[in-house]
Amino acid sequence: MSPDGHTLAAGTAAEHTVRTWDISDPRHPKALGKPLTGPASWINAVAFSPDGATLAAASSDTMVWQWDTRSRQSTGTLPQPAPVAAVSYADDNTLTTLAGDGVLRFWTVPGPVVATGASQVFSVSFDATGHRLLTGDGDGSLRLFDVRDPQRPAGTGPPLRNSPGTGSTALAGASVLAHDARTAIGGTTDGSIRLYDLTRPAHPSPAGPPVSVAGATIEAIALDPRGSTAAVSSDDGTVRLLDVSVPSRPVARATLTGPAGIAFGVRFSPDGKLLAAAGEDGVGYVWDVHDLRRPRLLTTVRGFSGSVYATSFSPDGKLLAFGGADYSVRLVDLSHPDGPAAVGTPLIGPVGEIYELAFAPDDNRLAVSSIDHTVWLWDLNRPRDPDLLATLKASDAGLLTVAFAPDGRTLAAAGRGDTVRLWNTDPDTVARWLCGAVGDPITRAEWAQFVPDLAYDPPCP
Repeated sequence: MSPDGHTLAAGTAAEHTVRTWDISDPRHPKALGKPLTGPASWINAVAFSPDGATLAAASSDTMVWQWDTRSRQSTGTLPQPAPVAAVSYADDNTLTTLAGDGVLRFWTVPGPVVATGASQVFSVSFDATGHRLLTGDGDGSLRLFDVRDPQRPAGTGPPLRNSPGTGSTALAGASVLAHDARTAIGGTTDGSIRLYDLTRPAHPSPAGPPVSVAGATIEAIALDPRGSTAAVSSDDGTVRLLDVSVPSRPVARATLTGPAGIAFGVRFSPDGKLLAAAGEDGVGYVWDVHDLRRPRLLTTVRGFSGSVYATSFSPDGKLLAFGGADYSVRLVDLSHPDGPAAVGTPLIGPVGEIYELAFAPDDNRLAVSSIDHTVWLWDLNRPRDPDLLATLKASDAGLLTVAFAPDGRTLAAAGRGDTVRLWNTDPDTVARWLCGAVGDPITRAEWAQFVPDLAYDPPCP
C-alpha cells in the first residue's frame, strides 16, 4: 500500500506484472491504468518509496524493477545474483533487497538515473561545470537537472514549454544548455527557436519571443566554444548560424546549405573555426566558419549507404567522426583542414542506426549511441588501430543521444524511454567502487584453491 493509503499494488505470478488500484474509497476500488510490465518471471514482493513516487518489485528473473508511479514508466532495474524474494525502502534513497543467495543488499536510489517523465529524450547537454544537465524531451519540454551527485540527480524547476499563444509551435526535442547554465535553447516543429532564462532555475522564464530560424522542424542545436554562436540544423536542409550572446535578441549571421534533404546533427570544432553537419543525403559536411561573413564549404565525407545522423570533433580538433543509418562510424583526419583525409576503415559493431556521437573532452575516447540499446566506447588515440573499451547497455529501448560531461568521466545517454542514464567511465574510480562493494578480498588459500596455476595477485587490495 502507498504511504498515503490511496493506492494498492500487487504482483502477479503467471502474468509477471504489477497491478495497481485506487482505494481512496475502499468499497469501490478502481484499477489504475494498464499493468506495469517488464519482469520476465514471478513478482515476489512490491514496495512503495516513502514519498510514493516510485514502486519497486522483486522478481524471480533476478531483477528488482522500479517504476515512476506518475508516468508508469520503468526507471531501471537492479541486478541480483539469484531470484529476489523481498524488497523494501529504508528511506527515500535506500532500497533493501534480499535474494536467493541469502545476502541482504542496500542500494542507493534512484542511482545514476534521471527520470524525465517523458516518453522519449531526444537530446542531452551539460553546462561547463558538469553540475547541470538539460534534456530535450518527447513531450515538447526541456528539463533541467542538478547532477552534482550522479547517485541523486534532482530536477531544478518546472519543465520549459512553449505555451499556447506564444506564436510558436511545440518544442521538438533539439536543445542545448549554455556553458554558464544561465540559458537554454530549444528548437520547435515550425523552424523557430526559443531561448529560456535559467538565472533562477526554480523559476525559469522565456528570454524573449520565439525566433524564426528555418522553414521546418529544428533537428539539432550546438554552441561554439565561447557560447556566443549557435548552429541550428533543420529539416529544410539548412544550418543557420546565430549570435546568441544576448539571449533576448538573437541575431542571424549566416545560412549554410548543402544537404539535399534534412540536416541532422551539428558540431563546432574545439577552436570554433570549423562546423560539421550530418545529412539525410548520406553525406557529412564540413564548413570553415572562422569568418561568419564568408563561410565556405571545406569538404564532404561520403561512402555511407544511408543517412548520416551524427558528428563529433576530437578535443584537439584533428579528428572528426560521422555516424549514421548504416550502423558505422567514419573518421576524418583534419590535421590539415584544407586537405581532409579518411582514416582507416569504418568503426562497426552496433546493430542499429547511430543517432549521436560524443568525444570525451580530455582525450580521444568516442561514445557512440545506437538504436540497438547500447553505447559503444572506443579509444581512438591511435585512430588507425581503434580499441573498443566497453559496450554499455543503457536501456530496453533505442538510444538517440549521448554526451560527456566536461570532466571526461561522466557519460549521459538517453532515447526511447523516459530516463537518462549516467555512467562513471573512469576505470580507476570504477575499480575502487567495485572493490569496496564486493566484501573481503580473496585470501591466499582461496586463490590457491581456485586459480592454483597463477601467482597470488588479488584484484582488490
